[in-house]
Amino acid sequence: MAEEESGFRERKRLWDGGEETFPLQVLRRGEGWLLAGHITGREYSVGPLRIPRGVESLGVFVEGANWVLYSWLSSPSPLGVYLNAARGVEIREREVVWEDLLLDILYLPGGGRHILDYEEAVEVLGETEAAEVLRALEGVEREALRLSGEVLRKSGVHSRWWPIGNS
Repeated sequence: MAEEESGFRERKRLWDGGEETFPLQVLRRGEGWLLAGHITGREYSVGPLRIPRGVESLGVFVEGANWVLYSWLSSPSPLGVYLNAARGVEIREREVVWEDLLLDILYLPGGGRHILDYEEAVEVLGETEAAEVLRALEGVEREALRLSGEVLRKSGVHSRWWPIGNS
């Protein structure tokens, strides 16, 4: 993965007031959007998907969006695409900052679609707010996938990163 900008980070604000930060390599910037990547440093799971250590990960960030999208690739095949419910995506000079709203949608090659962390969202946010966040995420789902696919194409990223077609 070629590095265009170093010293860049993703700062994710968590529902409990905590934060997680991740180093990123900025691959492309456009008006109001950012494509960044990193190599996973540890193995972890996202719903039914196991992400091995050393997998390439791309993140699509759009200023002001209420979503963040990641695509994982384990050469030569895509592992999946992950759409996060977010609030307040801000693209700054040296970092991208966003608030994690707990709910996610995972897309697997071959058409699998999984809503993740709904039970956790109900525990944290309450049933009404969790349902509102899910409706909002599903409401922007098609547009988020379309914009993310467009960012990947504009950036010259090979189509193997995009296992879910031209949504």
